[in-house]
Amino acid sequence: MASLWPASTLTHLECSSTGEHHPADRLHTVAPGSGRPLLARYDLDRAARTLTLDAVRQRSGINVLHPNGVFDTALWTPEVLQ
Repeated sequence: MASLWPASTLTHLECSSTGEHHPADRLHTVAPGSGRPLLARYDLDRAARTLTLDAVRQRSGINVLHPNGVFDTALWTPEVLQ
């Protein structure tokens, strides 16, 4: 499966209980139906080819889905979120 974003190798989310796949381009807290945690799944072959030290240094660190997923970046100030 292809990555959802060029800079990411995230492919989908998987229910930790049932193994059901869920799209990674939507905000989830737990798996719909089972209420169990979702596991992030990645294209590890692509990651091995593309995630060089230089490439990682150039990434912004901003979570494209939701600002609450960002830790210690100081980018998401209350003013920005209004």
